[in-house]
Amino acid sequence: MIKNANLTTFWFEFADSDQNAIPATCRYGVGITAESDKDAFFLLQHGPFKGNKPPTPSVFKRAVKIDDLDQNHVVPNMKPMVFRGVWFPIGYFEDIAP
Repeated sequence: MIKNANLTTFWFEFADSDQNAIPATCRYGVGITAESDKDAFFLLQHGPFKGNKPPTPSVFKRAVKIDDLDQNHVVPNMKPMVFRGVWFPIGYFEDIAP
């Protein structure tokens, strides 16, 4: 459960044709908790994509719950969803200021 009512969880996936344009760690998808759609895309760009514009996601979901995620790979390898930041893949969880 999100502790801050201003935060929403998001899930991004990218088309197979974009696999060369995304970091290898993001091939399963990217999970983010953010204040808005704009904030989620900001965190995506400045987290896993290190300032580079990511390709257009083939999947963009809001209000994602743990039950919606891959239980065999994503859930065991993610950080908590209750704080602003990138929770999957791990390694990008530090707070990224707008």
